[in-house]
Amino acid sequence: IKTLSLMVLLSAVALPLLGRIDSLLLLWPLLFVIYYCYGTQLSLYPSTTADFFGVKNVGTNYGLVLLAWGAAGVLGPKLGGRLYDQFQNYTRAFDIAAILLLFSFAVIFTLGLLWRRANATCAAHTYAASRSRTAVRMATRRGFTSTTLSSRKKVTSGSIRSASLGLW
Repeated sequence: IKTLSLMVLLSAVALPLLGRIDSLLLLWPLLFVIYYCYGTQLSLYPSTTADFFGVKNVGTNYGLVLLAWGAAGVLGPKLGGRLYDQFQNYTRAFDIAAILLLFSFAVIFTLGLLWRRANATCAAHTYAASRSRTAVRMATRRGFTSTTLSSRKKVTSGSIRSASLGLW
């Protein structure tokens, strides 16, 4: 998510410059940065989709991401062409694309914070649960169950098995 955010932000900074330069010496490095960011973003979408929505439905969800990408590939050039016809340059089209990238950055950044917070909470609960499971396992190996842990009474192996199954 951090890499995707960085690439979107770098693209948002580079695109407006593309419509304002007059030198080929500056054009090629700027195009390299833009296409590098584009390739990086495209390669990160599958893993980001899986992170946000889970791997169970990644095929369907990533299919929707690619559908939106395809729609943008059809609509974007048409809108850019209209802006060129109206203003006789692509500067406004690049500016609008940069604004959309800034909006995209804000969405990715916000969702990333929420995702990290949810994962941190989930990790804390998983850690606590694993610690309590470990304590129960150790106690049952020693012949105690959760009902007898507080009184520390020894029980038979049959009652350990039946009592520990209730905990899982």
